[in-house]
Amino acid sequence: MEPDAARRLCIQFSRFFPEKLERIADIIKTRRPSAIPLSAARRIKNLDTVSEFSVVISDEVAQLITLLPPKSSPLDCLPVSLLKHSVVNDVVAPLLAQLANLSFAAGTFSSMYKLVHAVPLLKKLGLDTTDPTNYRSITNLCTFSKVLEKLALARLPHILSCDNFSRFQPGYSTETALLKVVSDIRLRR
Repeated sequence: MEPDAARRLCIQFSRFFPEKLERIADIIKTRRPSAIPLSAARRIKNLDTVSEFSVVISDEVAQLITLLPPKSSPLDCLPVSLLKHSVVNDVVAPLLAQLANLSFAAGTFSSMYKLVHAVPLLKKLGLDTTDPTNYRSITNLCTFSKVLEKLALARLPHILSCDNFSRFQPGYSTETALLKVVSDIRLRR
């Protein structure tokens, strides 16, 4: 591919996927106009909320790290193999436990851990490689984000048993999961 054509394709990709997410968000907003904004929901009395998470301990973090697959993200500051080695020496686990506890106590998740490495993959061989709609985006978070996510999920067992959590969600794209949720909502009306 010529350099100019490759540059144009990169620009198309950089616009296509964020615009796609905006379109999905707009569709959801128009179909659920009666939804309560999160800021307003926080002011409603007697709303079931999670007021605090249980404390994360180093051993829990160490166990999660030892179970991680060996693949690393390009966003990782150190490879998973080195991270696993640091668990043996009890170096990183206490720091990640402290990071998780601070994050959970503040109710925030640092924006640096929200960054993703996105790779567009062709949906099927033979499709037009110059059309961004023929690609799906594969996103990869840094390993620390994945560990923090698993720690938070372990503190929210009711989410997994909730009727709104789809048991079909793992293994499917975010778009498919969103379409399933929207479909379920429409069928309940």
